[in-house]
Amino acid sequence: MSRSYPCARQDDLLVQNVLDETLVYDQRTHQAHSLNANITRIWKACDGKTSLNELQGLLTDQPEKELVVEHILQELDKHQLLVADSLQTPHDPSRRAMLAKAGMVAVALPFISSIAAPTAAQAQSGQTGITGPTGATGPTG
Repeated sequence: MSRSYPCARQDDLLVQNVLDETLVYDQRTHQAHSLNANITRIWKACDGKTSLNELQGLLTDQPEKELVVEHILQELDKHQLLVADSLQTPHDPSRRAMLAKAGMVAVALPFISSIAAPTAAQAQSGQTGITGPTGATGPTG
């Protein structure tokens, strides 16, 4: 990995810690993200001053720390949770091949779960058909 100092995005995010996960709602994209404990640890340490080697040190019982941190940072960047252009990692196809061979993708790599949240206008439900009174005073009462 090249030397870089990634920086976590802070603006327009609502962040809530729930047990060992962190829920992040992006007010720009209306996406909600669930970060597991390892991703949370790395994301919170991305202050623009912490090196990749220091980030790797945050993963205590994780094999292939360099590859795992690289993957976490790429996922955070993909979900726009890092400041734009603060991540400088090479796109090395041999690393991806190595990850696949090691079986790390499915077994050891952490992940970010995301869902799209509707805007307030999208969340309002419209009239779906003819409605009228119901109950004891309605047509069936």
